[in-house]
Amino acid sequence: MQCVCKALEGGMNLLFMSDIHVEPWYNISGDWDDVVSRYDNGSVDDMFECRNGDNDKSLCQLTGYADAPKPFWKSALVAYQLMADKRDLKHTLLFYGGDHQAHLFNQSVASDQLDTVPKLIRQVILESLQLVDADRIFITPGNNDGRHNMIFVGDGEYNMAVSSAWAQELIDHNIVTNRLNRLYRFGNDTFDSVSFFKMTGYYLKKVPTRSDSKYQYFVCTFVFYLKKKNNNNNDNNALESDIEFVKAQSPNARVLIFVHHPDVATSIVPSKYWGTDVLTGVWSGHVHQYHPTNQYGFTILPAITQYQGVYAAFCVGKFDGRGKVVLDEHNIWVYQGRSHAIPNPMCWVKLNNN
Repeated sequence: MQCVCKALEGGMNLLFMSDIHVEPWYNISGDWDDVVSRYDNGSVDDMFECRNGDNDKSLCQLTGYADAPKPFWKSALVAYQLMADKRDLKHTLLFYGGDHQAHLFNQSVASDQLDTVPKLIRQVILESLQLVDADRIFITPGNNDGRHNMIFVGDGEYNMAVSSAWAQELIDHNIVTNRLNRLYRFGNDTFDSVSFFKMTGYYLKKVPTRSDSKYQYFVCTFVFYLKKKNNNNNDNNALESDIEFVKAQSPNARVLIFVHHPDVATSIVPSKYWGTDVLTGVWSGHVHQYHPTNQYGFTILPAITQYQGVYAAFCVGKFDGRGKVVLDEHNIWVYQGRSHAIPNPMCWVKLNNN
């Protein structure tokens, strides 16, 4: 198959990636129907190696049906770099919709998640920082960031330690900061943005824009469990408080909201904001299927994984004249490379060129 990566239009782009499900111990010789193709007894020391059925190091050839190794997701970043106008590349806004780790993370793995979980998200951050600065990267926690449904879920000491280790990587690399000087209530205590994020996975962040931009933009992103388990309203209260904070900044201030699970995204955002000017859009992932932006500004992003043979894809969009972001069939790039071959950046192909 001949793949061709075509150039994008100029201007500031929003690059959306979700459910990249990086497999750090990839077995290139997995059965054709293995959705997780992992060699045994992997450790934190050999993360991001690919091996064959004899347990020898190998080129990362894709099975086409399982969560893919790091070079697959990285090929999507490289594809975007090849397509984008070099003058505009540094202005890109990069959004991740959650689930950065492979399914069944740490199953058949020797090392502790306190080591493997932060190392994986650290790699995602470091690769992303080669594309844009930290203030242009926005990362959402998902249910596959750590063992399934682990981070920011429940009160277990170990779960919260892994959650904190995951969050600390975003803090150490300035993805999450205290620059907005926001304070949040949690129980009977008050926390700054960084401390609140380490406990809940929630944060508010201002979006850098060009000096001639008509609008100011802010991103709210949070984890799913507080609403899903209905055990408290901390995320809900923080979200509404922050939306009102954004509204108070300017009549032209806008909010972008990211949450991994679609059902939570549609239920946790207060109904009074849907369809209003303040809401640029709401994005989620999780289901590994692309649902273009609907009339209320809600979008479900595609996945960058080959889990169960789904089509792997990412989206590129722009702010329109109303301060909105609308994604449709013209905004999606799909991987069309061969199985049993190494990932090819040139094989991320625009779905609709009309």
